[in-house]
Amino acid sequence: MMRMAWWYLVLPTVTGADNEAIRSLSFWPNNLVYNIWVVWKIAADVPAGTFVGGYANLPLESTYRPAHIKEGMMIIASQLISPSSTTLTHELGHAFGLYHTFEGGDQTNCPPLTDGTNCSTIGDKVCDTDPVKNLLQAGACAILNTDPNPCYNNNPYNGIQKNIMGYGGASTALRPGRATE
Repeated sequence: MMRMAWWYLVLPTVTGADNEAIRSLSFWPNNLVYNIWVVWKIAADVPAGTFVGGYANLPLESTYRPAHIKEGMMIIASQLISPSSTTLTHELGHAFGLYHTFEGGDQTNCPPLTDGTNCSTIGDKVCDTDPVKNLLQAGACAILNTDPNPCYNNNPYNGIQKNIMGYGGASTALRPGRATE
């Protein structure tokens, strides 16, 4: 069962939704439902020309770490209703335990390169995902499958730039290894 709460806060000093304030307005037990809060904007310190379309926590990594008392996803309405947006799919990927394709890297630095034996413990922890930088400002739409990937010995990107768990737009797919996570 999925239940969404729609909240519109119009306050002159508010620049976006505050995580705890929104989650405190409406919450259903996370052992029964997955909470999704839809807001008009998310407060975040991000590079100029970008915005946070949504976020979700990764599930528990051990039985000793308690779940966030108000587990769920925060997403802005424009990303939820846009037919070209993959934000909902991306954030649900996190809810199911998937990491970013650039995990351990950023827009400048490549994530750790696997040696073939540690691919399940570094980077995005999925063995069929080549390492790639965060392509948010590089514009993944402009990167061709045949372009050299600087994070993978300049081998061709071969579609990794379009992985839904990456950033940069034109996201269309998940690698087969993500289905087994």
